Amino acid sequence: MILANGEKKDAREVGRDPVSDLAVIKIDAANLLTAELGDSNRLTPGQFVVAIGSALGEFRNTVTMGVISALGRSLTRDDGSRMENLIQTDAAINPGNSGGPLVDLQGRVIGINTVIAGRSGFSEVVAEGLGFSIPSNTARFVAEQIIRTGKVARPYLGISHTPVTPRVASYYGLAVKSGALVTRVEAGSPAARAGLQAGDVITRIDAQAIDDENPLLNVLMRHQIGDTVKLAVNRYGKELTLEAILKEKPR
Repeated sequence: MILANGEKKDAREVGRDPVSDLAVIKIDAANLLTAELGDSNRLTPGQFVVAIGSALGEFRNTVTMGVISALGRSLTRDDGSRMENLIQTDAAINPGNSGGPLVDLQGRVIGINTVIAGRSGFSEVVAEGLGFSIPSNTARFVAEQIIRTGKVARPYLGISHTPVTPRVASYYGLAVKSGALVTRVEAGSPAARAGLQAGDVITRIDAQAIDDENPLLNVLMRHQIGDTVKLAVNRYGKELTLEAILKEKPR
């Protein structure tokens, strides 16, 4: 581990979480200065932020500035899995910046830089100013679990889904304007046992509505493995209530 002043320290990995693309390392040193973690739930689009990292892997302590472009973004990885609830920023994030902090103007870490979007899959256009960061509240949650147990245990329904927006609702002719549209149900999963079907829209889990501010995966993370939850479902215009017992997400 190389500190900002160039000093080298021994470090070891405590654990990692591939789902969130985060890991925890422990540095064998004392009296290190630490950065304050901010509250990513209080962020607003247009807010100024600063990204810090090792651009291209060789320009250590590179600082770039921009704004928060959007919140709650999702990206699909090459393996088909999705990263949820990301912060989008136009602060330049270059290869080598992953793992560096995104900070507000008070110096609080409000995100961990993770990925940039470049060439479109539908054209040869190369996008600029599309960087994404993991919210600090997600990083805090993941780090606390890794430090405590060495892993992150996530409640699991066993579905693939698409967030419902007015545009998605119009395209698919859905009866509701928000929620999570189920696109696939895994055999033998809690969702399958509960009776969920592809085409269903989950509108609530217990009393919490599923919407832009409370996406499905975030709401699930507020529950414990083994919890029985009530799913409010709209199935082609008909309202249903199903019960599912949450299991730990398979690795």
